Amino acid sequence: ENNLKISINIDEEVEDYSPEFKNLIYTIIKESITNSIKHGKCSEINIDLKIGEEIILRIKDNGIGCSEIIKGNGLTGIEERVDKFQGNIIYRTEKSQGFESIIIWEK
Repeated sequence: ENNLKISINIDEEVEDYSPEFKNLIYTIIKESITNSIKHGKCSEINIDLKIGEEIILRIKDNGIGCSEIIKGNGLTGIEERVDKFQGNIIYRTEKSQGFESIIIWEK
């Protein structure tokens, strides 16, 4: 049995942004979900996009996590896309503590 629970909380203000930026966000979310399932073997993913002084996208899973991040095509692709829009990425993970990506764009 493989039940996956995804909680999504996206600030509606994202609709005011360019199609390119929205596409970037959705691509990151899609890629992160794929990574969480494939590598993290998680059962829950929380996705949160807040728009305030800055734009913050947090994606956290409850998967197996890792002690060392090995960047495959998924994370590398996300980083290249985020760079194009001058964003910063922070990863937080520990073995058996899940995996979290925090992406921040200055406005």
